Amino acid sequence: MAAEMAVRLEELIKRETRVLDPMDRLPFELIMAIFDSLTFTQRVRCLTISKKWMTYLGSVRHFWYSIDLAKRVPTAVRLPAHAMFMPTQLDEEPNNKVTNKTVLQLVKYAPPKALWLGCAQQITSGLLSQLGRAKRAASLETLSLRMNSRIYEQEFSQFWSFTPRLRVLDLHDCFGMMDGAVMSVIERCPNLEELDISECRITEACVMKNCNVPLPNMKKLVIGRWETAFSKEGIDAMVERFPSLVTLDIRTMRPKGIEALEGLSKLTQLKHLYTNSIETSNDEAVIWVLQRWVEGIPHLESLQMPACKGVSDATIQLIAAGQGEPGSDRRGWSSSLRMLDLSSSPYLTCQSLSFLATHPLPRLHTLILSRCGRVFEQGLCQAISSCGSELVRMECAGYMNVTDKVFHTIKDHCPKIEMVNLSSCGKVTGLGLKALVNARGQGLERVCVDNCPAVYLDAVEWARTVLGDPSRVSYMFSRNQR
Repeated sequence: MAAEMAVRLEELIKRETRVLDPMDRLPFELIMAIFDSLTFTQRVRCLTISKKWMTYLGSVRHFWYSIDLAKRVPTAVRLPAHAMFMPTQLDEEPNNKVTNKTVLQLVKYAPPKALWLGCAQQITSGLLSQLGRAKRAASLETLSLRMNSRIYEQEFSQFWSFTPRLRVLDLHDCFGMMDGAVMSVIERCPNLEELDISECRITEACVMKNCNVPLPNMKKLVIGRWETAFSKEGIDAMVERFPSLVTLDIRTMRPKGIEALEGLSKLTQLKHLYTNSIETSNDEAVIWVLQRWVEGIPHLESLQMPACKGVSDATIQLIAAGQGEPGSDRRGWSSSLRMLDLSSSPYLTCQSLSFLATHPLPRLHTLILSRCGRVFEQGLCQAISSCGSELVRMECAGYMNVTDKVFHTIKDHCPKIEMVNLSSCGKVTGLGLKALVNARGQGLERVCVDNCPAVYLDAVEWARTVLGDPSRVSYMFSRNQR
């Protein structure tokens, strides 16, 4: 009797399961719409529900064209307006659950076009060989293997022959990557558009070989390593090899003085230039090189040069007005510049910022002037008032003489402001914070008043209540700062 009841119960459970299974009850179009709206991780979890779900999901090939196993992929996250024109934040969160077996089980459904493995440190060189032998790399257009120390140059050099369509390659901090692997990918992947080889064990030789053979498809390059200094010859070879660059990120490069970067003026299509490693250059060298840049690069949108000792008042004048040639309509980058970062410049003064009152940067979106040694409140207010019509992000942290006047200037002259950073400003108070929040309201995405001793918690809590999200107001205070 007990055995018979067990059989009946099992049949009942199976029947109820079939009735409740949405694969049996919902129309095909609705099922497709539901699975299309899921993230890749959610879709992988659905494979484990039943064999029926696994069979169905595996049969829809376009679900597996993009395999995203990274914990956070910057390109998949919608960037807020205040983050535009800023350098891409690196994804450095370890992802130790992804192995070779994980990837091979997922690529069996369809040859992937994009393979995002994040910081998957368990991936080994054997994966590349297996993908090639299984003919699962011919359609690959995007490959990300960040911070992986278990993939070496030999396997990579052979892998490129299987990926003729590769367009985006991210090898940031892959310790096994050396000059040979970089040279092989440049030679065998002519369609390459974006390449990140920062913090790899490379030297100037990786771009100097066959530098007279240009690769016009390359649009974005992230290159450099703190332990290696690039000379002018190596940077000139890079310019000749990639003449059509739109974005050049050399924040991890140590050129031998800013004079080594003079050849960048030949990159006429360049729009975004990020570097923070030219601290040893003097005033005259910076002026000479910047003058060449202004003459050769007509439409630069983003310029990041923090901690450069050669940045002075003449730097601002060149950026805003160029050489001031008689009869010329073109004035520096005044009509194109959207992001300017000259933070931690010890010789920048208020005189150059007042120059912006007569030569404004009307399209400026982001202005970062934090911790400039000779800049005071008056200069900051003049820069904000003259360039504030399109300003979305303003950072002027680290000024003990700044008061609520900066808050009021931003409130009155920056109708589109979303992010304000006044951290470590000694005389900023809660009254200024309240005035800004009252005027701009929900348009503010983030206000940072960390280590401001005159801003008290009641004003911060009020601002968080008005904005509706505690994370929009950053307030961390150490009593040692008082």
